[in-house]
Amino acid sequence: MPIEKDKWYTRPVFSVASVQKSLSYYRDLLGFTQSWKYDEAGEVLVAQVSRGDFELILASNLDRKGQGRVFISLTESETSRFKEMIESMHITYEEIYWGYPSIKLQDPDGNELIFPQETED
Repeated sequence: MPIEKDKWYTRPVFSVASVQKSLSYYRDLLGFTQSWKYDEAGEVLVAQVSRGDFELILASNLDRKGQGRVFISLTESETSRFKEMIESMHITYEEIYWGYPSIKLQDPDGNELIFPQETED
């Protein structure tokens, strides 16, 4: 009987100063959808956003804010469309080299989203 591989379900967590401000960045600028949120006394403490199959938890934590980094692999055409979108919205990004050309975005707290631009050659 073949052994079935484990299916891992992962969600990175970015620590942020204000979940509400981060929600605006991810939803309103990057086109993410808010999946859920948890608040106390009217303050959002934790929320999840998603786009495609990528899910990201945003958690209020001043001590760790801005220390997150995630690599998001898209197809070549998806990467091109995403780059066109962020350029049309004047979202600041940086072209970096991380073993291959990549696009790096930083959210308002300094957490990094890195999109490798892998080619088929």
